[in-house]
Amino acid sequence: MDQSKLIDQVLREVMRRLSLEGSAVPSGGPKVLVLGEPGCLASPWDEAFVPLFLEGGEPCLHGLEALVVPRLDQCQLVASSLGMWCDPVSRWLVEGLSMGIKAYVLREGLKWMDQLRPGSPLGNHYRECLDRLCAFGVRVVSSPAECFALPERAERVEEAPDGCVGAPFGEGVLDLRGVRLVSEREVKDRCFDGCREVRVDPKAIITPLCMDLLRIRGISVIRGCGG
Repeated sequence: MDQSKLIDQVLREVMRRLSLEGSAVPSGGPKVLVLGEPGCLASPWDEAFVPLFLEGGEPCLHGLEALVVPRLDQCQLVASSLGMWCDPVSRWLVEGLSMGIKAYVLREGLKWMDQLRPGSPLGNHYRECLDRLCAFGVRVVSSPAECFALPERAERVEEAPDGCVGAPFGEGVLDLRGVRLVSEREVKDRCFDGCREVRVDPKAIITPLCMDLLRIRGISVIRGCGG
């Protein structure tokens, strides 16, 4: 092997082991284990925290701020919802949850659930698995700001369902338009005291546990744009 290639390979291995063994957290953001390969996160995710990736070996979970899962497939979802694992992603997700580490799954990484027919037995099965995983402490998020209390970037005003404009609603209204599956965890984490109304898409699915929570809190559900 060429000497320069050998040196480069050794340096890469040393840096990988240092990152997995919990080296000091560089300035600029929290230390997060990304359950995926380098390059699996696009901006602004890669700017929000100091990422460590699964690149073989045994990652050190101590001192981590959170786990981020870019994509969770069917097998990983079912296994982790049962507290089991079938691959490194589900394994370290379960390990992290058992240690009380915050865990976030990107909503983009669950887009395969959009193809599930509402009310079908298999669709209900996967949605129940997701609800169970959320009950363990996992949050489904769309942006880094939902994880680390970072300021949201300015977003374009886009056309919302029923032809209304997706502008912010007034105080006391939680906007969950764009969320296909509204779970109890989604409402608990984002609907605080004073919340009186939740806006969802016309075809959004609201889990039974979430509906019970909304009834207990006296929160109305408006599908589409509402009045």
